[in-house]
Amino acid sequence: MIRVCLAARRSWVTRDISNCPGTHLAEVLAIMSYLVKESRQPAVTAVERARRQSERGDERRAMLILREECFAVESDAALWVHYGLSCLRARRRDEGFRALAQALWLRQRARDHTRVRVMRDLIAHLSSGSTLPLSTRKAA
Repeated sequence: MIRVCLAARRSWVTRDISNCPGTHLAEVLAIMSYLVKESRQPAVTAVERARRQSERGDERRAMLILREECFAVESDAALWVHYGLSCLRARRRDEGFRALAQALWLRQRARDHTRVRVMRDLIAHLSSGSTLPLSTRKAA
């Protein structure tokens, strides 16, 4: 908050801060900038970590990373899709289809009709025994 207020050059903030003891360094952005952390986006971070694990060949660990994040952020449909596909790659079909069904339900609730249609086609394609589309890995 200090960085936002000082960047906007609000004089009332600078005046209030300068009256408090021990806050003189907060007025200088270069000195205190390392203390102000950017907000982390945990879902994006989890997807990136899972992608790295998948590239290393550890599908189970990628699945566990995504499962933990899905249960922390239950309303993110894209995260549930990532988790479902990761489960299918780790050969956990039942869990993968449950995750894809959860993602489908979230998309329907959000009235995202185009993605609902794509999700239905994806689930139908995978339930017929086909492989994952656009998979860069070769089937074992």
